[in-house]
Amino acid sequence: MSDKGKIGASAEAEVHPGIRRHLRRWKDLYEVVGILVAVVVSFLSLRESHDAIRLTEQSVQIQKKDYDVRNRPYIILDNPVFGGPVTSVNGFASPQSIRLEIKNVSDIPARKVSSVGSVYVNDKEVSKTVITESARAKDAPGAQMFNIPAPYLFVLTNENVVLRLVATMTYYGMFEQQTPYETVARCRYYPQEKAFGQPSLEIK
Repeated sequence: MSDKGKIGASAEAEVHPGIRRHLRRWKDLYEVVGILVAVVVSFLSLRESHDAIRLTEQSVQIQKKDYDVRNRPYIILDNPVFGGPVTSVNGFASPQSIRLEIKNVSDIPARKVSSVGSVYVNDKEVSKTVITESARAKDAPGAQMFNIPAPYLFVLTNENVVLRLVATMTYYGMFEQQTPYETVARCRYYPQEKAFGQPSLEIK
């Protein structure tokens, strides 16, 4: 055997058995730590991938909402005025009516328009008028009518009674969607001023 081989064998033989066992334990520990590090790195990578997917989904939803906002009809109701006596389709005459202008302020036409106008006296519904239209384009004139029955004409001069108008309109845009768009207008009459308040609008 060469001198070099004798020296290597001699050095290995000189290592105390306890030290060799200690070194083997450290080797096993290093392997366990390596496995744990690999698991943690894999977990972090999966979480980053999940976060990236979630952010992508949120971005798509934001873009869709932005598209819907820019590509939908917007119907508003405004300028309530008295319209005088009216006769309904069943021949019933109302001595006084109220007219609320209907406007589509979007370039997108509204389709399948349905409107319900209700008159409330002290939160009691005393009259209801229903209007349906196949479509409503921008700036096309239209009106929601409200009829005041004869027994309730006194509310126009009685300051102790609250007269409210509520109009609920549902409509669709150019494309079919499960839930129609909706505009709700609420307006109150003030006998002392002999005028209506500005309608409040809720658009969905």
